[in-house]
Amino acid sequence: MNIRALFAAASVAVLGAGSAAADTVVSLTQHFSNVATSHVSAQVGFVCCEVGLTSTAGGNAFEATLQGSNPRLNVNQFFFGDAIATTTANIGHVNGDVGLSSRAFANTISATGPDTIVLRSNTHQAANIDPSAYTTAHIGSVGGDMTALAAASSNTLALNLPRVQTGEVNARQLNAATVNAGVTLGFGQVAGDVGAQASATGNTIAMAAPALAFTPISANQVNHAPINAFVSINGGGVGGSLIGSGSAIGNVVSITRVAGVN
Repeated sequence: MNIRALFAAASVAVLGAGSAAADTVVSLTQHFSNVATSHVSAQVGFVCCEVGLTSTAGGNAFEATLQGSNPRLNVNQFFFGDAIATTTANIGHVNGDVGLSSRAFANTISATGPDTIVLRSNTHQAANIDPSAYTTAHIGSVGGDMTALAAASSNTLALNLPRVQTGEVNARQLNAATVNAGVTLGFGQVAGDVGAQASATGNTIAMAAPALAFTPISANQVNHAPINAFVSINGGGVGGSLIGSGSAIGNVVSITRVAGVN
């Protein structure tokens, strides 16, 4: 069972119909200058099966499945508000598994081009106030596994292009927002495994393209603000493994070379 919060985000989705369609051409500017909040809270004495709680808050989101072999993207995102996502659970006993997560973001661009041969992409993302995600749980006992996640990010660009051969990618990311992600767990006994992860990132560019592709990338990432992540675990006993992970990173560029598709 999953209990999901509504996305507090201004978002745009562009979905392609197939390779026979005309090339996708996108020219878009998104501004967000208010507060996006998502709070999920559960206080229960006993749960017979599983617990799943998710909270997401964000400012600007663009997602596209690109049509044609020569698409063009021109996307600008400006975030001058707040994005706060919290998930809180106070439960006496759960027979099954417990899964808790919170996600907050300022700007995100995600594009997949299954038929893209030549890509022209120009993106600009700027964030000024703080995306924050917090996951907190106090549970007496858990009969299965227990996982808790918190992820916060300012600017994210993700491109998945399994057929691309050439083109040009220009990306600019400016982060002046403090990014916070935190997980706090308290429990008596967990029969299975316990996993807790907090991830905070300022600017991220991730691109997947064939090994033989020649796609010049011009990237400018600037981070002017603190990036914070914390994990706190206080428990009585764990029947399986206990793994905690925290990461706070200012700028990330990841280029993955895939086998490609004929």
